[in-house]
Amino acid sequence: MAFIYTYTDVLAAVDAELHSQSSRLNSVRGTINRGARAVLGKADLRSAIRRVNISPAIYDDFYSYPCPADMKDNAIIDIPAQVNRSERYYQTSPEQFDARKKFDTGMVAFDDRDNNYRRLLLSTAIKTDTTILSDCESTTGWVASGDATNLAVDLVDYINGSGALSFDSTAGSGVITLTATLPANIDLTPYKGRELFIALKCPTNVAASLITSVQLKWGSSSANYWSASATSTAELLAFYQGWMYVRFIWPATATGTPDITKVNYVQLNINLSAGTAGTGWHLDFISAREGAMADTIYYSKYPWTTSTGVYIKDSTASDGSDYIVADATEFEMIVGEAAMYGARELRFPQNEINQFIEDQDGDPKYQRPVGRVYKYKMSNPSQRMLLQTSYHNFASVTGDDDITIMNHDSDLLP
Repeated sequence: MAFIYTYTDVLAAVDAELHSQSSRLNSVRGTINRGARAVLGKADLRSAIRRVNISPAIYDDFYSYPCPADMKDNAIIDIPAQVNRSERYYQTSPEQFDARKKFDTGMVAFDDRDNNYRRLLLSTAIKTDTTILSDCESTTGWVASGDATNLAVDLVDYINGSGALSFDSTAGSGVITLTATLPANIDLTPYKGRELFIALKCPTNVAASLITSVQLKWGSSSANYWSASATSTAELLAFYQGWMYVRFIWPATATGTPDITKVNYVQLNINLSAGTAGTGWHLDFISAREGAMADTIYYSKYPWTTSTGVYIKDSTASDGSDYIVADATEFEMIVGEAAMYGARELRFPQNEINQFIEDQDGDPKYQRPVGRVYKYKMSNPSQRMLLQTSYHNFASVTGDDDITIMNHDSDLLP
């Protein structure tokens, strides 16, 4: 939607509420930004709803996706397929998702291993196409070169099937190379222009920050191939220690003249900023995929946009041209919140501060929530998914599982 109120408009309204004393604040911009963030913490604003494409697509056997950087906590609303929608989703815990993802579709969860590694977890019933180039369960046809050494098969630590390739690295040139001649020709015609994926494990004795890029080559020979490089994981995160998926986008051009119907050559190059000795690298499940396009609809935690439409968490434009993500009612809530903070900082009389609080949040003395925020939430209920977990499964007379659901409502209603 097109927003109409700028930072200048918010400043003028807050200054009026503070009897033209906003210039006495330590940072009027800081106070306004704080007020805007606080309102987003109190209510899911209708104007803050965004729809963003899931890049590159969703797959029925791939469960980890990029999470929008500006998503407000777990405030996801929906994940609609762009065409032929066939299912609805519910939000659950990451623990339940991991336990049930292979057989329970329509689940959404969030993996918050830390602030830098947030992932959107999704299981879908949408059928997508996958062709495996190598299951990495045998060293036959594989050659280690560059800094790669000690190539073997690990039958314990793997992602798919019954094993994965394991190898070590030496402190050499900084390029770890594995090359394979595949046992049979593979026709990848349906996947041209799509994506290829690998599962790669960075060992704990190697700093993941040393990985500058991962390159994959595939084609009909070492002289005729396509090549693509990745500088982040498939979820668009920085490379990290442990198992991670890496995605490669099929390039528009090739080296030589590869035959797409006879792909039998694969090479992996892990490029490090410095040659590093490491033990326990792993490679698994090299595949070509064609997914389904879908979007993420969610509440944003960024209350501003620049004049060019870029969402930002704080207003910074010196000319006041940033837009507040708000309609008329939401604008008044943000002005009221910022004025309340300003009145406290300026040490207004307590009765005036109480009036700001009552107008915004209700009367705290009599616990009557009749302020702007309460009225807004009553007129605009949150659309976010509630968290649901199953705490017991009962076998029904038909043999199906009858799942008892526990809903977790996180203070969404007034």
